[in-house]
Amino acid sequence: MLYLILASAGGGKTTHITNLIEQFSAGGNKKISLIVPEQFSFMSEKIMLEKVGAKAMADIDVLSFTSLGEKLVGRPALHERRRLDDSARAVLMRLALDGVKHKLKLYANHVSKKSVISEFVALSSEFKQNAVSTDALRLALASEKEGLLKMKLNDIVTVLDAYDAMVSGSYFNPDELLDELYDILPENDYFKDRLVFIDAFRGFTVQEYKIIERMLTKAQAVYVTLCTDNLQNSDD
Repeated sequence: MLYLILASAGGGKTTHITNLIEQFSAGGNKKISLIVPEQFSFMSEKIMLEKVGAKAMADIDVLSFTSLGEKLVGRPALHERRRLDDSARAVLMRLALDGVKHKLKLYANHVSKKSVISEFVALSSEFKQNAVSTDALRLALASEKEGLLKMKLNDIVTVLDAYDAMVSGSYFNPDELLDELYDILPENDYFKDRLVFIDAFRGFTVQEYKIIERMLTKAQAVYVTLCTDNLQNSDD
């Protein structure tokens, strides 16, 4: 069951969530998860500890989507591959660009520029977070008329395919963690009969929406706070 908690900024959504968790914990629920943005993890855990005490806190997981992925996919499995950090991304993207520059139409003469390397690194992350694959781009290209946009998309597909080939097998790409989590959740019972609370997000990526979709198939209930400026129907 999905429950939406709607209020404007500063409207008490987090207080309501923590009060609910406290009530469920006092009622004997042993499987509770609070999912918040990474930067709020420490503060949220501190607030919950003050509310429910150390003994009850042992049954409450305070996680971000990333730490949820690391917890369920398993750190040993992740550490079998080198973690792809920002420096490695830039080096591998430069190598990918250089390796396919003879195939490029718009970027052939710009592969060594830092701004171009940064642009492609950002594109790779953004596409993965929003579940946009190079296969999907190729399908879009099939119906696109010849022109600047088609040339640019062709270059993007060519470069990202080369980059992904370099990364796969040898590196663990953090941008793919939630994809791995999504794949293993049908066989994983972590969310079975669990109460899940999702708080403090301004929005969700496609990857995060897919994880929530998986949660809903097994969890006892999922509570999500959303910020809204107006709860009234408008005649405009």
